[in-house]
Amino acid sequence: LFMIINTAYSQSSVDIFNSAKNQYENGNYTTAIQNLKALERSIGTNPKIQSLLVYSYVAKNDFVNAKISFEKYKRLAVYATGDAHQKLLQQEALINAGLRKLEDDFRNKE
Repeated sequence: LFMIINTAYSQSSVDIFNSAKNQYENGNYTTAIQNLKALERSIGTNPKIQSLLVYSYVAKNDFVNAKISFEKYKRLAVYATGDAHQKLLQQEALINAGLRKLEDDFRNKE
């Protein structure tokens, strides 16, 4: 953890985001999330950070955190209309299906 935080201070925000994006593209979702969360703590959040968090959490089947990041994204990108925005909005159905499955699994254990 110290190494990630130390790295966050020695790199620019753009470098950290690009590193997280590369980690995501290489299937290292946990590392991507750690870098994005460190970046978020450092500079605050923005739609690009939340967008990549959504994709990373969905890739890990962490639908609870995906939903949280998705809702943050929607609040930050109210007026967004591009293709990347539309693609991200399509993730909502996948997130909600994952949440329903978690709820069903929980109820079936009782």
